[in-house]
Amino acid sequence: MALKHAAFLDVIDLRTPHREHGEAVSVSLMKTAHMQLLQLVLPAGKGLPQHAVAGEITIQCITGEVSVTSRDGIRQLREDQLMALAAHEPHALLGVRDATVLVTVLHAAE
Repeated sequence: MALKHAAFLDVIDLRTPHREHGEAVSVSLMKTAHMQLLQLVLPAGKGLPQHAVAGEITIQCITGEVSVTSRDGIRQLREDQLMALAAHEPHALLGVRDATVLVTVLHAAE
């Protein structure tokens, strides 16, 4: 079954992580030619290993606390905080306290 993404003007509820089989999961909320919105669930002690994304990104902490490691060091993001990263910037994420983050990826115009 294909993943259903939100469309322009759809209201997306970020207060409750999407659930599958009773457990919170990470999900792609919306994807267009120029942008993607991802809701990532990062339990304490779990994360994403170092990686880079082709487009500029923002990482917004919705709940909990997440650690973002980049070439410039480690930054802590708490609820209602966000940061931006340049395209191709290597980074890793780690849930410090059970966290949900909203990641916005801007894709380069083709």
